[in-house]
Amino acid sequence: MKPTVFIHTSSHEIVSGKVAMYSHMRASKHLDKFDIQLIQLEDYPHLIKRHGQSCIRFGKEAAWYKDVPQSFLPLRFLVPQLMGYEGRAILTDPDIFAVRDAYELLTRDMGNKAILCREFGDKYKGYNSSVMLLDCSKLKHWKWEERIDEIFASKLDIQDWISLRTEPEEIIGTFEQEWNDYDSLTQKTKFLHNTRQITQPWKTGLPFKEKNMSNYNKGDKEETRWEKLYDVVKYNKYGKRQLFKSIKNIILYGEAKLYQKHPDVKQEKLFLSLLKESVNKGLVTSELLQSEVKQGHIRPDIFNILQSVSYSPSDVLQTVS
Repeated sequence: MKPTVFIHTSSHEIVSGKVAMYSHMRASKHLDKFDIQLIQLEDYPHLIKRHGQSCIRFGKEAAWYKDVPQSFLPLRFLVPQLMGYEGRAILTDPDIFAVRDAYELLTRDMGNKAILCREFGDKYKGYNSSVMLLDCSKLKHWKWEERIDEIFASKLDIQDWISLRTEPEEIIGTFEQEWNDYDSLTQKTKFLHNTRQITQPWKTGLPFKEKNMSNYNKGDKEETRWEKLYDVVKYNKYGKRQLFKSIKNIILYGEAKLYQKHPDVKQEKLFLSLLKESVNKGLVTSELLQSEVKQGHIRPDIFNILQSVSYSPSDVLQTVS
């Protein structure tokens, strides 16, 4: 198989996944030398059927849910199997957008390692697997269905798996942070990662369902608006102004918080310009956007916003210092 960039996603994040896919097409001058594919959660019944089932995370009982933003995370470890355990592949999240050519990463010296990725900071142990360069021939022990079975038999902590703590240290190397640049767009950035969910530009103004941000909250049930109002009044720590704002949001939108405008206008413009080009080229259809707006996955003003986008991704990147 050709080297491949895989973007794992779900129906909740299909638009950002397609925009991420387009960003690689746009950024590369070597598209004849590698493929780009989406891996979508709904295509894998071996995981989908686990909806609501118990697992262990951070040493505590948790559960996995299919209908929350990060439900696709276990798909990361399917890549070597999809590659037939041959060749190289890159895996990324659907909120990671290529600013530079992925072929540069696909062809770099891996130093005989099986995995290159970014290491977590001091607060965490392990590695951030949201972007990985993989030598699939060295990962034949990644048997995805077997590992899923182990996770839901509570034989393995899913956080240890996601953080690569189950892998021998000697097979993992690290790459520069610019290949997984957290919420920072500079001249050095190669892959921009919009890690802060509450400021992701495609969701601005939508209700922010805080309990859904982790798909491992065991036993959480949907609260009524009255219960949410009671909680914000009882646990308010931010003064009257924020309290009144939270109450208003719950009454109008059903949640105390809303997705916020991204603080970096250049990152917002980059995404919106990539989305507009994706629509113009037919990779993201108007019908898909309308459906995602209706389902509450995409900000409701997206069509008006796109009409006002008069700049290209190149225009945005030229302003980056």
